[in-house]
Amino acid sequence: MSVSPSGARSGCQCRTAVFEGNEPKRPAEPRFIVPYSRNTKFVGRRSILSRLPFLENASNEADDDDAPRKKSVLDEFHHDDSTITTHRRVALFGLAGMGKTQIAIEYAHLVHEIQPDVSVYWVDISDRLLFVDPFSPIAEACDIPGYKTNRCSGWIYRWLEDPSNGPWVTIINNADSSDTNRSISDLSKFVRALPRCSHRSIIFTTRSKSMASKLLEGDSPVLQLHESVELLRTHLSTDIAEASEPWLESVCHQLGGMPLSIVQTASFANENKI
Repeated sequence: MSVSPSGARSGCQCRTAVFEGNEPKRPAEPRFIVPYSRNTKFVGRRSILSRLPFLENASNEADDDDAPRKKSVLDEFHHDDSTITTHRRVALFGLAGMGKTQIAIEYAHLVHEIQPDVSVYWVDISDRLLFVDPFSPIAEACDIPGYKTNRCSGWIYRWLEDPSNGPWVTIINNADSSDTNRSISDLSKFVRALPRCSHRSIIFTTRSKSMASKLLEGDSPVLQLHESVELLRTHLSTDIAEASEPWLESVCHQLGGMPLSIVQTASFANENKI
């Protein structure tokens, strides 16, 4: 039996007195609950990353002509403590293979390094909403009092809303639903139940622009994804990567600028010495 976040939340209200008698303590240190390691070949996307919460005051520095071409993305960002109070929702949308998840992974690691006081949580949902509470991994990792006994989403949301637990950003990956009415309804309830507090930000990835608009509820601009030749160069062997810029641009154009296709093409070219 599925337990929708909104329903579980209201169901927890009858146990408010018990909850308040066991107020969760703030973690000893900010949490970083992201199941993916950093992609060492991630390149570009600075124009997108610098518009996301906790990196909004980041400044892009012009590359020095003498500096190595493969410069760490982190080197090009500087933070301002005022971003700690961000209160935003942002959606990254685009077709499958456009690189939404890779951007989200890089963003998670950037925030962790640049804003170490901010907890970073990762939630994969998709149609799992029909069967499980997508926030349960966070509850278990943070050892939220009462959750293991009651398995109640309301305890998670109240804990996240408590400013004493520090600022946080949650990345909700694959915020897409199937065409079934039940799936769409389940996702809508989940979005409405998400914590709303001044110390949090939520990033969604989705394939649908329409879904992105519903997720944001007019809260923040939607970001469209773009690709660059730099991605192709990074994945090509040195001799092939030295090809002319127009040729590389032509390849990217024929591939529709889709990162997954570009990476696969580079791998094929390297293996076959094209």
